[in-house]
Amino acid sequence: MRPVVGHLDHRAGLYRTLLVERRLLVLLDNVRDERQVRPLLVETDTSTTLLVSRKRLLGLRDVRRLQVTPLSRTDSVAMIIAALPPDITAGPDDLDRLAGFCDDVPLALDIALRKISARPHWTLRQIIDGWQQYGNALDWLRIGDLSMLESLQSAYLTLSQPAQVLLQRLARTAADDVRPLPSQDDELAEELVDAGVLTGAHHGSAGVRLSPLVRAFAFAIAAHDPPADAGSLPAA
Repeated sequence: MRPVVGHLDHRAGLYRTLLVERRLLVLLDNVRDERQVRPLLVETDTSTTLLVSRKRLLGLRDVRRLQVTPLSRTDSVAMIIAALPPDITAGPDDLDRLAGFCDDVPLALDIALRKISARPHWTLRQIIDGWQQYGNALDWLRIGDLSMLESLQSAYLTLSQPAQVLLQRLARTAADDVRPLPSQDDELAEELVDAGVLTGAHHGSAGVRLSPLVRAFAFAIAAHDPPADAGSLPAA
């Protein structure tokens, strides 16, 4: 196959023509921002393009958005049961502990289950006890080229400095469900939500939720790169 020659606009135009003339399903993964993919999009009934991104890409028009949230605890446990090697012994409490250890995040569960599969003669309780004694879930949640820490790092690097500061301030609060934020922080909170770092609070409560894994990541970042603004959230 000969390479496509010409400048970027010309090649993008040829690609869009293919989308119109052929029936294609295209997956664009790990999209950084709207500008990166806008030249590759075209309105057509013949082809479909799926974009996967940490951000909601609100600058793109006429797209259908599907937010992928952490699994319910029931779905997390079902995922664990389906993937556990048959030789590994696991009770209901152990399944729940593993789901909680991974904060019901699919990537974290996938990494953990891959590591568990490498220890087929251990019980799930032995494995989880070992991880928790180690004390740092993010350091454990890596295998091969998959890393929960690197996934969070890639999201963090897309944030503005004020949003990074707000994330580290939120990490120092006591609760996972963060109370409604001061109005001056609304835009920054939206940036954190858009990057997938914060999610809506559980059980319909107001505010946003900071997961334990993201909190641990924020503490690790602060230890190496203290925020420029060391202020705290106002008292309730």
